[in-house]
Amino acid sequence: MIVADGAHYPIEKACGEGLMPGTAQALRELGVEIRKEDGHEFHGIQFVDEKRRVQAEFPGAPAIGMRRRKLHERMAQAAEKAGATLLWNAPVTGIQVHGVHAGGRFYGAR
Repeated sequence: MIVADGAHYPIEKACGEGLMPGTAQALRELGVEIRKEDGHEFHGIQFVDEKRRVQAEFPGAPAIGMRRRKLHERMAQAAEKAGATLLWNAPVTGIQVHGVHAGGRFYGAR
């Protein structure tokens, strides 16, 4: 399996910073290793505006706050461990029945 991405590794952007308990569990089930030192656990969430405050604790497992860069690293490691070839800085520029053009090369489909 080949995964092509037009971006440079690792991708740094402001999302993926808070993994809710179900998300963290799903990632683990997919083989993504989330280590304790990768982030910080949190046990609830709170929304605040000028007039209101709403908060709730998570039942069961905690959520994990971690940098997108670290999450991306862990996901790439899991993909490679599962046998994927990762192509970075290789935008997909064409899709055909028999394969794709990515990063200036043609990759045939099986």
